[in-house]
Amino acid sequence: MLPPPPRQPPPQARAVRGAVRLQRAFLRGPLGVLRLLQLLAGAAFWITIATSRYQGPVHFALFVSVLFWLLTLGLYFLTLLGKHELVPVLGSRWLVVNVAHDLLAAAVCGGLCLGLYLLSALYGCCRRYQGEQEVA
Repeated sequence: MLPPPPRQPPPQARAVRGAVRLQRAFLRGPLGVLRLLQLLAGAAFWITIATSRYQGPVHFALFVSVLFWLLTLGLYFLTLLGKHELVPVLGSRWLVVNVAHDLLAAAVCGGLCLGLYLLSALYGCCRRYQGEQEVA
């Protein structure tokens, strides 16, 4: 025996789920402002490195700065548009993802700066030991 046909049509999928809405609270809040300042500082760093002469580890520094700037840009727009649930596995832990990104970026950039400073100091000591003049 067949079940009786339904009296009402099944409910339609809500159109709100796929809609893109600007998260004004994030944009006006401290996290949105700080992320925007991070994007501006990253762009300035990227431009500064790109306009200098390419010698030694500058290629790696440019790669790292552009990579983290693009990742920051992606995180910013995913959060701004409220689409972080599209990221598989990590969408439910979005704040942790943002914090991990920021800590990794700070560690890599800080380590890169420290490494370049130590390399420069070591090079200067070697030149001085050999009796050569310091680079002015």
